[in-house]
Amino acid sequence: MICGRNRATKWLLTGVLAALLAATATAEASAATLKDLGTLPDGTISHAAAINDLGQVTGAAETTDGYFHPYRWTRSGGMLDLGTLGGLGGSAFPRAINNLGQVAGDADTSRGGAFVHAFRWTPSGGMQDLGGLAGPLTWVHASAINDLGQVVGQAETEVDSGPSHAYRWTPFGGMQDLGTLGGPESDAVAINDCGLIAGSADTADGSFHAFRWTPFGMQDLGTLGGTTSVGVAINARGQVAGRAETADGSVHAFRWTPSGGMQDLGTLGGTESAAVAINPRGQVAGRAATADGSLHAFRWTPSGGMQDLGTLGGTESDAAAINERGQITGRAETADGSFHAFLWTPSGGMRDLGTLGGPASGAVAINERGQIAGDAETADGPDHAFLWTP
Repeated sequence: MICGRNRATKWLLTGVLAALLAATATAEASAATLKDLGTLPDGTISHAAAINDLGQVTGAAETTDGYFHPYRWTRSGGMLDLGTLGGLGGSAFPRAINNLGQVAGDADTSRGGAFVHAFRWTPSGGMQDLGGLAGPLTWVHASAINDLGQVVGQAETEVDSGPSHAYRWTPFGGMQDLGTLGGPESDAVAINDCGLIAGSADTADGSFHAFRWTPFGMQDLGTLGGTTSVGVAINARGQVAGRAETADGSVHAFRWTPSGGMQDLGTLGGTESAAVAINPRGQVAGRAATADGSLHAFRWTPSGGMQDLGTLGGTESDAAAINERGQITGRAETADGSFHAFLWTPSGGMRDLGTLGGPASGAVAINERGQIAGDAETADGPDHAFLWTP
């Protein structure tokens, strides 16, 4: 099942975007360069973490006192400081942004950096502390947010560094402990718009397995014949991607489906591979070892298997994200040994997105319009977040 209502909403957003941004997209296409998103006032560094389908970017930027605050960048408003949870001179780091412009991440609390809490920031309500599973004097981390405003992550279950469990936080129900697979700890890293969750958890025998959580509970996704597996992404169909140990002890990328279970995606001729993202069509992006031992970005499709995306003239590349059209972004080595952000498309192959004047860049996210967010070195040296629009 695909998350129907939110899928329809996504296509509506895409239509609105096409109308709102046609002129600016045409102008940027002719320039074909990275847009420097700048920094917060008097800061020198900014990093990107995620992008939504509206082209809004979130990340962390240096403040005048040398700490880092989360920001939300919009075309109309530029870079907005989202603040912290009251930590004096503290920092906060965002992890994800949804199509409502809501941001999830971690922030120092008023009790100091020893107690980091997850937050959800909304345009109407600002930054909200999501609380914890064992009171305020505990550590809580956020990993992802969906279009319903639901947040997932990991939280301590006891004061003084107790075991940590995966949680789901909802606007109306608060923080819910998702449990484990029989062992002491678990961690949720991804959530789709149906509220299905992917992550990893300890089992009763001490191993670590990927899981999929539904309202019926946590499901062990197993392994590829070894003892461990890790879930890293989930799509609108509830399919999970990650990496798992095989019977011979190597680690391979996998795709798990409700009907077919865990499938080994293989390698590019080497011994190892790992998935990082999965799109609604079940296509997977990641990186894999080649026969000569180098690591290359790949795209795996149900019909075509694993495809080597190549490099930008060097020996290595690494995928970071994939959209529904099968477009992939990440970073790849150039002939001179530096790494540049890239866009790979099924029709055009790998394209170098350049830098902001310095030697290196790297992409972290791509939206359904093909807009890309990442970081690049500037001519003066410090990294700045960037937006690239096709």
